[in-house]
Amino acid sequence: PREAADRLSGERTNNEMERTPANERAKRNGVCEDDMEGNPYMELAKALQGDGGGAGGLCLGTVSSWPSREAPEQPCRVVAEGTTQEREDLLAAPELLPYGLEAGDLVVLLPIEEAQRYIILCKAVSV
Repeated sequence: PREAADRLSGERTNNEMERTPANERAKRNGVCEDDMEGNPYMELAKALQGDGGGAGGLCLGTVSSWPSREAPEQPCRVVAEGTTQEREDLLAAPELLPYGLEAGDLVVLLPIEEAQRYIILCKAVSV
């Protein structure tokens, strides 16, 4: 195995990517630092990670009130990061409207505008 890893060092694959021996990948923790700058996936990951749950990072919220077929006048309310957000503070994925949620549902939120508003990305369920 050691000889095989040494032999692969510097070889190129059929798509012109350089192969790196396993012992070298371990040193770099599986991350190709050369390709990090400008990588759209890394930019998305940074945006979603934010500062650990505050503005810019994903968080969980609980639906405290949501319109239903039986009670369409119910207000849209979600408790996020300790505060209750009303309809004017919320944006939601279209599939959640008008009756896609109900009180008690757990939702994944993306805080925007310095955590003054939230985008409801989806409903979260136990597996």
